[in-house]
Amino acid sequence: MEVARERVMKVCVVGAGAIGSFIGTHLARGSCELSALARGATAAALRRHGFRLEQAGGLTTAPVRVVEDSAALGAQDLVVLAVKGPSLGRAAQKVTPLLGPDTMVLTAMNGVPWWYFLSAAGGACDGMRLASVDPEAASRSRYPVASSSAAWCTRPARWWSPVSSVTASATS
Repeated sequence: MEVARERVMKVCVVGAGAIGSFIGTHLARGSCELSALARGATAAALRRHGFRLEQAGGLTTAPVRVVEDSAALGAQDLVVLAVKGPSLGRAAQKVTPLLGPDTMVLTAMNGVPWWYFLSAAGGACDGMRLASVDPEAASRSRYPVASSSAAWCTRPARWWSPVSSVTASATS
C-alpha cells in the first residue's frame, strides 16, 4: 500500500535584510522548504547562523538553505521579494529562474508601493511606471502581476545583521 506524501511548499526569500529575515524566520516555523537567495558576506553568515530575529526580548533562529544562483533552486511556490526599491531591477533578473506558472510573488518592501501601477483594474495610476523605482522597466516585464501580492511592512522587530553583531530596526 502506497502512502500519499504531503507536498511541501517551496519558498525562497530574496532580500535577507530586516524584512526578509523577519518573514523567513516565521516561515521556517512551518513545514515549508525554505531557501534564501543571497551573496557575499550575507550568504556566508546565513549559512553559518541561519535567520536570526530578536523580538519581544527573545532571539529566534531558523535554518535556511542559501544559494547565490537562483537557477540552483528552480521554480518555487512562493517568492518573497524583500529587497530595497533601488535593487528591484537587479533582483528581477535573478528571480526569473524561481518563477513557474503557479508561483506567487509576495513583495514585502518598504517605500513606494510600485505594485499599484501594475494592475489592469483601470485605476487612475493604471499603466504608469515609476522610473525612480523601476528605471528600465525590469520589474514590469519580469514579475507576474497576475500572481503577485504585496505586504505593508510595519512590524517592530530587530534582526541580527548577517555581516555584523549590530541589530537593525525592521519598522517602516
